[in-house]
Amino acid sequence: MFQQFSSQTVLENIIDPITDSIVFRGVRTAGADDLKPERANVFNMGATFLPLPGLTLDIDYWRFDYQDIIVKESAQAIIDANPFDPKIIREVGQILRIDTSYINAPAVTTDGIDLKGVYTFESKNGDFFTLSADITYISKYMIQTVPGGVKQDVSGSRNFRTFARSLPKWRSTLGGQWSRDALAASVFVRTISGYEDDQRDTPIDRHITVDTQLQYDFSN
Repeated sequence: MFQQFSSQTVLENIIDPITDSIVFRGVRTAGADDLKPERANVFNMGATFLPLPGLTLDIDYWRFDYQDIIVKESAQAIIDANPFDPKIIREVGQILRIDTSYINAPAVTTDGIDLKGVYTFESKNGDFFTLSADITYISKYMIQTVPGGVKQDVSGSRNFRTFARSLPKWRSTLGGQWSRDALAASVFVRTISGYEDDQRDTPIDRHITVDTQLQYDFSN
């Protein structure tokens, strides 16, 4: 319903090749009532290993092959294709607004791997430990913008100039937890890999956060 009948306006930084400048302008996205339902062929294969007591290892391969996927047009892609497109509202040469819509993109194919490991053990003095790792890797994200067009891999890109979202190649969470009687502590290190900012052709550094928690159960 939202993709067919909505109307939404947001402000975006837009590169205008006519004036060779970056402008902050409104992008109005209107619904499209002629959208077709998107379809997908999905394949998933996984395995679980228990090599040691308390240790669980999971590996999953996934693949999605979308047809007629519903996406929002990229305002920058419209300008890159034709700076004088009627969807670009100008006054005295300056961009006032860009009108976009929801469309059915011809095809999107993506695959990758999920890895997960959990190891739980108890020490001789009664301490409980849990070590964990969770990693997702995107092998490729192939998009086709027009029927019969060339597919391009946009994984590892911010995708400012395409309809795809930002797609870092991998994300990971490494964790450690400890507990003893009423006291517990944990630390998690979350990492998002660096990727390319295709608006300015500059790299974006990887992002790392560290979350820690200390807990005491007063009911014990």
